[in-house]
Amino acid sequence: MKDGRGEELSLWRNRPLPLKDEKANVPTPLRLAIRILRNAGYVPEEVALKKEILSPAQMTMHCKNE
Repeated sequence: MKDGRGEELSLWRNRPLPLKDEKANVPTPLRLAIRILRNAGYVPEEVALKKEILSPAQMTMHCKNE
C-alpha cells in the first residue's frame, strides 16, 4: 500500500469474490423465521402468482397451429 498499489490481491487469484449477504437488509429477528419458512417449502404469494402467470405463456410457446 505504501507504493500506491493498494492491497495485495493475489489472495483472490483463482477464487470467486465474496458475495454480499443477500439477507443484509433483513432484520436479525426475522432471518430465522424466513429460513424456517423457506426450508418448509413456503413460497411467498407474489412468487406463486408469477409462476402461474409464466406457465400459460410457456404453454403457448409449445402449442402447434393446425
